[in-house]
This record gives sequence, C-alpha cells and structure tokens, in this order.
Amino acid sequence: MAEKGERIAVLHIQAACMATTSSEHCGRLLKNKMDVYALKADVEAQGLPEKLCPNVKTIDYRQLVNLLMSDHNKIVSWTS
Repeated sequence: MAEKGERIAVLHIQAACMATTSSEHCGRLLKNKMDVYALKADVEAQGLPEKLCPNVKTIDYRQLVNLLMSDHNKIVSWTS
C-alpha cells in the first residue's frame, strides 16, 4: 500500500469516528503500520472518548491541518 519510506495515516472524521472504537478495525490498521487519528471534536460529539482503541490519537482542527498539509505528501479521500 505504501511506497518505501512513506508513512500512512488514517484520519477518522464525523461518523467514521465510530470505527475507532472497534479493536478489529484498529488492529488491522496498526498491523499494517498505519497511524490512526480521530478528530477530537467529532469523537466528543458522539460520546466516544472513553471507548476509543488505545492507539488512536485524537487531534484538534489545527493538528488536522498540519497532518494534511505538512506531515504527509499525499492525500487520498474516501467518502460515501
């Protein structure tokens, strides 16, 4: 999935934050050495903070911009 030397991060926003409570979902991402993020405002709005998988990093809007603009050089978006 990633080219040599690339890091992959998966950012969960809105309803997708629910997936960060699934150990199966998080386990698959972590097994593939992906960083897992969830937008803190969406996590809190859905009442999920205590239910997140241990390795999920919550980020605020400022950190989201840094993640998208500085930390990674490719962005792939999936929407339904």
